[in-house]
Amino acid sequence: MLPDSERRQGLIQELIQSNSQLKEEVQQHQTRAARQSQRAAELEGILDGVKVKVQDLEDSYIGKAAQQHSQFQQLQQEKRDAEKRCQSLEQKLSQEKEQVSQLQKKLQYAVREERRVARQNQAFQQIHRRSARLNSTTDQQ
Repeated sequence: MLPDSERRQGLIQELIQSNSQLKEEVQQHQTRAARQSQRAAELEGILDGVKVKVQDLEDSYIGKAAQQHSQFQQLQQEKRDAEKRCQSLEQKLSQEKEQVSQLQKKLQYAVREERRVARQNQAFQQIHRRSARLNSTTDQQ
């Protein structure tokens, strides 16, 4: 019975030792799991922060794109308005050039007429040795 008791005592000792090792392994696994869980929580926090920053950047870029689109539309409208105004001014310039041309023709005609009258008066003075009288129809003829 003693050898059986010693054998049982040995088995119990092995079981206690094995149990202690298993407890240590469980403790190590729990510690590792706790650290990994903490690291996972930290990474999730970082990921959430990155997601917020990405969303902010997307919102910012969308806002800037909308603003640039609005400015582009406004500039296009201003360009169309400027083109219309330019066309209107070119038309006005063309009309004024036509008026200037007509006035130049009238001025040239008036200058020729004035020279003709001056030549007539000069010829009259050379022939009659006096100036033409304004009220005299024969002098005027």
